Amino acid sequence: MKYKSERVSSWVAVGLMGLALLGCFLGTIFFAIMGNQTKEGLIATDAFSYSEADDFITLWGPISVFFLISSIILIIFGIIGSIWIGKKTKAAAIMLLVIGILSIVFNFWPIGLIWIIVSINLFRKHSKEQPSQGPHQGTYDRQQDYTNEQDKHADFLEDDARRYTKEVKDDPYKY
Repeated sequence: MKYKSERVSSWVAVGLMGLALLGCFLGTIFFAIMGNQTKEGLIATDAFSYSEADDFITLWGPISVFFLISSIILIIFGIIGSIWIGKKTKAAAIMLLVIGILSIVFNFWPIGLIWIIVSINLFRKHSKEQPSQGPHQGTYDRQQDYTNEQDKHADFLEDDARRYTKEVKDDPYKY
């Protein structure tokens, strides 16, 4: 079964997650470099006191590292799930559903929605597949039906020819 749209959608989500990873990385570096200047800017605007600005900068570091690590983990599992589409369809669907839910929890909700939609489509298509019993499944039956139809047609033609010859023999002057 072809999974072209699921593969494309999944790789689009991986690409968007890569952009989110880049944003998290740049944000982490920015606050690591500019943390003190940002704290001084917050204090200068009189929006925050010194202790509030210090708490904000202190909390922002671990939060940005957490989002960076979570986006790395999600993109790795997204790549694995995207590769598994068509090979291990059910496992890929479960993996993409889990990382879709985690992406929504970690505030990457557009990417999470894409992965959830892809996983639902994979579950739907996977349930329609019938287990294969071999490469020639069903071909013999159709061939047999076709042969039977040919035989019936040939029998009809033979019967028609016999009837015609019998009629000619019964009344040779009529024909």
